[in-house]
Amino acid sequence: QVSLKRRHKHFCGGTIVSAQWVVTAAHCTLDRNLLQFLHVTAGVHDLRLRENSEQTLPVKSVIQHPKFDPRTPMNYDIALLKLDGTFNFSSSVLPACLPHPREKFEAGYICTACGWGHGLLPQVLHEVNLPVLSSRKCSRELSTLKKPIQGDTIMCAGFPDGGRDACQ
Repeated sequence: QVSLKRRHKHFCGGTIVSAQWVVTAAHCTLDRNLLQFLHVTAGVHDLRLRENSEQTLPVKSVIQHPKFDPRTPMNYDIALLKLDGTFNFSSSVLPACLPHPREKFEAGYICTACGWGHGLLPQVLHEVNLPVLSSRKCSRELSTLKKPIQGDTIMCAGFPDGGRDACQ
């Protein structure tokens, strides 16, 4: 997990996919002046502290999914950040393990979500293991939202009763 920082303040999270690339939510990259102030920090656990494991790099370019539309911000909400430099991998700074391109995640498969979130301790990185939901259950849940989300653009994970996510 990395911290996206604008003028040294955390505003979104992301995931390292290689030494020079980070994936994040496209809605985090909407500010057209973002590049001049955007840095990515890896190796951080507590946002209140400056940790020895931290590495910070500026962002060279942003690539949003071509079908991302800010008017429907949850659909195709993905972007790549090309870093101006490379992370030095260590025990605190590693890329995510990516699946094979055609790999499917069946309902019940356990995945891990992480983030700083909005809970009681939003400054400390949280992680939670969640089961993947079936596409039918996902579509049913998404249809109840005020602004419906296309189920084919996301993966749903969580518990039927709710309550646990990366924010808590």
